[in-house]
Amino acid sequence: MLSIVSSMKMLKQSFIHAVQKNRLGHAYLFEGMQGVGKRELALFLAKLVFCQERAEDEEPCLKCDYCRRIDERNFPDVMEITPDGQSLKVDQIRELKQQLSKTAMEGHMKVCIIHDVDTLTTGGANSLLKFLEEPESSILFLLLTSRLSKVLPTIQSRCQIVHFATPIMETLTTQLEEAGVIPSVSRLLVTLTSDLDEALELANSESFQQLRQDSWQWYTRVFQNRSMAFVTIQSQMMPLLTSKAEGQRFLELLPIYVRDSLYMAIGAKEQIIQKDKAATLQTIANQLSVQKWIELHEKTSKVLEKVQSNVGIQAALEQWVLMIP
Repeated sequence: MLSIVSSMKMLKQSFIHAVQKNRLGHAYLFEGMQGVGKRELALFLAKLVFCQERAEDEEPCLKCDYCRRIDERNFPDVMEITPDGQSLKVDQIRELKQQLSKTAMEGHMKVCIIHDVDTLTTGGANSLLKFLEEPESSILFLLLTSRLSKVLPTIQSRCQIVHFATPIMETLTTQLEEAGVIPSVSRLLVTLTSDLDEALELANSESFQQLRQDSWQWYTRVFQNRSMAFVTIQSQMMPLLTSKAEGQRFLELLPIYVRDSLYMAIGAKEQIIQKDKAATLQTIANQLSVQKWIELHEKTSKVLEKVQSNVGIQAALEQWVLMIP
């Protein structure tokens, strides 16, 4: 599971880069409120993949036969699935699987856009999950939802999640910077909370700044000397997490570090949250392949799930360190 919070312009640029470098994932989960542009980005990505006239590092032309037909929903290798009534039913997914089992008709791959994936019935979700567990390079899944909490964790963990920036988030970032919070910190804070007062409290909290510094130092140590990082979980990290709130904050920061490392690995520097740590992130990112980073992000999500299931933080972190290739 990959988490991104970004504007439409930045997201489009990131996908252009991913396609250009042949680093496109097999499944993305677009999450955001109604009207933020999830379908717009899904169709943009489909046109990006199939456009016949696109210049290198440029957006799709929007004028070629393929681009026009995708907009008109008349391109056989781009499929859109919407709920049948109140839900996406198992028969719809079975029919989709039959279509996907056939060779692409005009392009080199198939793009499948599934709307309101949070409405999948249990049978439909299990059927789709089998596809996501055994991805084919010739199929790109784009799942759309406005209720991420309703999407099965097993589906989330097999997708790179794209959180769309909302006007509220962009406004909050501006308000924080107007209050004197530096951009790198304001970007981090809006991923942790949507409440201005809480964000300002964190920005001015010495304990939070210390936790961020110490957790970042520990994260970098993991990729410098894994055995030492393992030992210091008990001796250095656990003494910092003296309350449930401190532990929760640490667990919110860890996937951000992994997420930024992944985006440095795919060359999407403009997408990272901690731009003030770009040089160190690049050094860390170079240690694993893009696929290994994706897998590590999925494993990070599972570690967090274990903690939420009352597994101790120390045990979960030790397991996480041992998961790293």
